[in-house]
Amino acid sequence: MTVQGQGEVTFAEIVERLARGDLPAGVAGCAYRLPGDEVPVANPPRPMTDMNILPAANYDLIDVEPYFARKGRRQLDYISSVGCYYRCAFCADPFVYRRRWSALEPPRVGEELEHLWRRHRFEEVAFQDETFFTHRKRVVAIAEEFLRRGLPFTWTATMRADQGYRLSDEIFALCVRAGLRRVMIGVESGSQQMLNWMTKDITLDQVMDCAEKCARHDLGAIFPFIVGFPGESDEDVEATLELIKRLRSMSPKFETPIFYYKPYPGSRITDQVVQQGYRLPQSLEEWARFDFIGSSGPWVSREKYERIERFKFYNRFAWGPETWWRRPIQMLARWRCRRNFYRLPVEKLIVDRLKPLPKLS
Repeated sequence: MTVQGQGEVTFAEIVERLARGDLPAGVAGCAYRLPGDEVPVANPPRPMTDMNILPAANYDLIDVEPYFARKGRRQLDYISSVGCYYRCAFCADPFVYRRRWSALEPPRVGEELEHLWRRHRFEEVAFQDETFFTHRKRVVAIAEEFLRRGLPFTWTATMRADQGYRLSDEIFALCVRAGLRRVMIGVESGSQQMLNWMTKDITLDQVMDCAEKCARHDLGAIFPFIVGFPGESDEDVEATLELIKRLRSMSPKFETPIFYYKPYPGSRITDQVVQQGYRLPQSLEEWARFDFIGSSGPWVSREKYERIERFKFYNRFAWGPETWWRRPIQMLARWRCRRNFYRLPVEKLIVDRLKPLPKLS
């Protein structure tokens, strides 16, 4: 049995049905398979529910302290909105939420986070919204709520490049005063042609404008990129690597993680590659191995994969905070990145042997 889209009401109805010994027949927003049947039953989709009529998440049902310990900091994850208005062709959200968006009102966000802070005394809130900065007035109101309540924690949130482009320096400054310390801005590609192809609906000029604002306000920023799309040329990949170097050199607080494209069901690009013969996982075991960081699809040659992996290593060390122990490898890494020279990666072999990165999904 699966739940599609916004799941709070759907899941509650399923639990009530199962508690009575009934099947979830007619429960909007779910699909299920009867014993012995090969074809699942797909119920009609459920319309988006206004988050403000749902009860607050009960954090008392879990022990949050082990999460703080595993993170190494007292950071609380919190969701203030669900869904996304946008249409990125590599993303499952347009399929899952049908390009709808719902958000908690700012007074409720302030009230809930004040209550949670008094209960758990966290140091930072990580907004796990798909697009936190969707509406400027809401962002301003939330920042003002934090300031009015005197809440002492910092916070991080997601931002699209076009959203940040439309935000004034005054709003950036307000958010920083209210505790904002880092944003995540999905760039995906340094090629405008690729951005247009994947209907990202942003421009590289908007990306650079956001980066300049973040640097000006001393904000940390994570700029994720994706490589390995079907049909992506070597020139497109090189444009991405060049933009990554440009962003990384702007601030020691900027990060530029690189991921390989994986076809998520429901997205337009996935539909295209499946029609061309790509085989999606067919079992739970295959899906469990599907999306590991560092795993690339069949559209990435071995040579391209090795070049990107070497670039990722040297880019990681080339910029960022300068410390005495990092300085020698930082100077070498910066020299390599500036000259696009990644052959004979002796430094990478040594570091990988002494301190290998964990494989995470």
